[in-house]
Amino acid sequence: MSNLNSLLQKTSSVKNICILFVASQLILLLMMTYTFPVINSDIGTKAYDLQTFGYSVTTAKSIVNNLSTRSLQLYLFPQLTLLDVCYPFLLALFLSSFSAL
Repeated sequence: MSNLNSLLQKTSSVKNICILFVASQLILLLMMTYTFPVINSDIGTKAYDLQTFGYSVTTAKSIVNNLSTRSLQLYLFPQLTLLDVCYPFLLALFLSSFSAL
């Protein structure tokens, strides 16, 4: 817990909060303008991440069956392993830094 408090104290300046906001939004912009459009066009529907109300087993099977090698590689890296980890972390750190102000 002290490590988290220490991190929040370091990021609680206005400058650092702005940096965290810009970094998280740039990652979101990258996902929305590059990775998701490519994946969505290959599978013919929205990717799992963009299904607001979830998906059925039939839809999940359809998505998996329609994945090409290119879209699968893009989905595995950078989407799942990098962007889907960094974006929530940076966004949570950005929002949590307000509590340490």
